[in-house]
Amino acid sequence: PLETDDVILLANLTRLPRETWERVFEFVRLGGGLGVIAGDAMDLEHFNSLPEIPLRIDGTRTEGSASLTMSPRDHRLLEKFKSTGLNAVRMSLFNTWLKVEPPGPENPMQVLARFGEEGPALLERQLEKGRILFFASSMETGWNELPKSFVFPPFVYELVSHLSGRRGMP
Repeated sequence: PLETDDVILLANLTRLPRETWERVFEFVRLGGGLGVIAGDAMDLEHFNSLPEIPLRIDGTRTEGSASLTMSPRDHRLLEKFKSTGLNAVRMSLFNTWLKVEPPGPENPMQVLARFGEEGPALLERQLEKGRILFFASSMETGWNELPKSFVFPPFVYELVSHLSGRRGMP
């Protein structure tokens, strides 16, 4: 049962039945965290149809490469990665990512990081008592160099800690 968990991570998920999504989003509304991580198996039409994740995904970008650019505003999830010692998350090259349209002013999704000067890389939204993070690249080496970096474990740790609402917990 979801009541015993703090975070759900969905990596490279093709699709879920709407009834299952309803349970997942109810979990988030009650204070849980949901992390959605892109991958080549994702059914983009399916994800475009979810009103709780109001994004428009227009395919996959595979030409060129980019590094992450952190949002200019301070966000507690990324503050450790702006420091000199852990800035490798910004130096990791991304070769493949989902082409996500930047959210408009009425959209509850906020861009936390971008692929260089390209589209959004990491987005967040509050959904009642919980939050949703959407990472528009994979956590696999076929899409980017981040999993090869020493900063990958702390990056994943910070994502999960942020989603759980338990910042600073060991």
